[in-house]
Amino acid sequence: MLVLLAPVTAVAESSAALDRKKIAAAESVRLFIETDQQNSERSPDIGPLSENFHVLGTSSGQNISVVNGKQSVIRRWTYELEPKITGVITLPAILVGAEQTEPIQLTVVPNDDISSTQERDVFIEVEVSDQSPYVQQQVDISIRLFLGVDLVDGSLSEPSHDNLAVVRLGNDTNTEAEVNDRRYRVIERRYSVFPQKSGTLTIPPVRFAGITRDSSQSSRRFIDSLFNQGTRIRSRSDPVTIDVRPPNPAFTGRTWLPAKKLQLDDLNRSGDTLELGQPLNRIIQVQALGLIADQLPDIFVPESGDYKAYSDQTESDTQQTEQGPLGIKRQSIAIIPTQAGSIQLPAYRINWWDIETDQQRTAELPPREILVTDSSLPVNEQQAPTPENKSVDAKPGVSETSNAQSKFWRNASVLLTVLWLLTLAVLVWQIRRHSKNRPESDTTKHTPNNQSAFRAQVLRACSSNNPHAARQALIDWFRSYTGKHDMTSLEDLSAFSRGHDLGSGIAHLDRTLFADDSLQWEGGDLAESFRNFESSLMNGHRSAPDDATSLYPVPLRNF
Repeated sequence: MLVLLAPVTAVAESSAALDRKKIAAAESVRLFIETDQQNSERSPDIGPLSENFHVLGTSSGQNISVVNGKQSVIRRWTYELEPKITGVITLPAILVGAEQTEPIQLTVVPNDDISSTQERDVFIEVEVSDQSPYVQQQVDISIRLFLGVDLVDGSLSEPSHDNLAVVRLGNDTNTEAEVNDRRYRVIERRYSVFPQKSGTLTIPPVRFAGITRDSSQSSRRFIDSLFNQGTRIRSRSDPVTIDVRPPNPAFTGRTWLPAKKLQLDDLNRSGDTLELGQPLNRIIQVQALGLIADQLPDIFVPESGDYKAYSDQTESDTQQTEQGPLGIKRQSIAIIPTQAGSIQLPAYRINWWDIETDQQRTAELPPREILVTDSSLPVNEQQAPTPENKSVDAKPGVSETSNAQSKFWRNASVLLTVLWLLTLAVLVWQIRRHSKNRPESDTTKHTPNNQSAFRAQVLRACSSNNPHAARQALIDWFRSYTGKHDMTSLEDLSAFSRGHDLGSGIAHLDRTLFADDSLQWEGGDLAESFRNFESSLMNGHRSAPDDATSLYPVPLRNF
């Protein structure tokens, strides 16, 4: 009945109209094209628009009405356009079937034109905490979205770049502000980003897309208003450029660590008296304010003639604080004494760069002394022999018996240690075998996000010249890409990439890890060949990502 009662409206055969005549450069405008041609199945030719506009979206529909037994069909196309230039732009005539629309003029004003702010329903401001940070240093970015209309739905993209690691900080904050006598709702979102390469870095614009109630809805035909879903609004910020400095030449540490604060802790201080053959489980933790866990170096404890050191599991975590991310890494190390007496564990040090004072600092764990006893020896012989008391021998019979007992228990301790390690190896083998036999759960599948994270770890390890971290990151990336979980060594990776420069780079890394000069490894060449290798894989086996998805990854659900 609504269709039958709809008033007859005279419509031009083919027409074009804009929803606004004046916009800011960061905004978009909608172009409506209508026709009542009987044979209008073909879409309008909008090719001429590409010279001055980006086409962000397209939709179409039709209205059918019957008056006095006569049916009429009106087809409509809607195009979302983003201007490439500022000034007065003339939209040329658009060919619709056998007809053409009339040209239309649109005025586009610059974003920094203050007077135009009064006419803008939405705009974005981006602020960075440091315009000249060090490479891998935390840089805080504040994104403020100004809304002058009631929003039905919307999404805001996050800062992104191939050479940036991005961490979101906390929740959105909502305030109000008055700009040029107009009241705006302000939504602020904060991020910490970590530039992975020195030099000039330009962060692309942050983009917003939303839907608001259409204020012109009441002036449109009744049938149109039934299907109206609101007015689409878009905006984008200006790009942000920062000058990333390389590591300070005064830094003498192994791994470049630009942080606000760094602390070392020995979490297990108990058990400083041990029986010979009994392991000491030492847990060393490093915490760094202003770094994420992936940036922290691996913890290695050298062995000595008094004990053996075996690294166990590593735990990594990044916590959010008011001052930024707090990276935490814990390393469990089993210390097994090889002789009775007093044994000293050496001091452990990490050099880092204090970005607040712009100077090098050192975090240190002091030396630790443990006493190792042997129940097979008399109490007066518990201390390890020294050059002085070696020349004062006890009775021959007692000395020979004591040496025989000491040798027996030492051999027994070594045997027990070997059996313990073999049991651990069998247990790990069983776990891996069962994990291969059962289906892979959704949480363990390698996803594109994991692959992107592993890629960032490879480039970060190469940038910090850390061969151990580069080895593990490369293995993780190849596993993610190939789906082969049996890739556990650099030899497997080198075989997979044979014939490419990456293969020789991996082989050089493998040799470096087992050389005396492993600390002199430079990761720049490996990073370059890795990028080339990944690019060749993408060009040969992957399609381009969906631009619409990448622009709006983070929905503003609290609207």
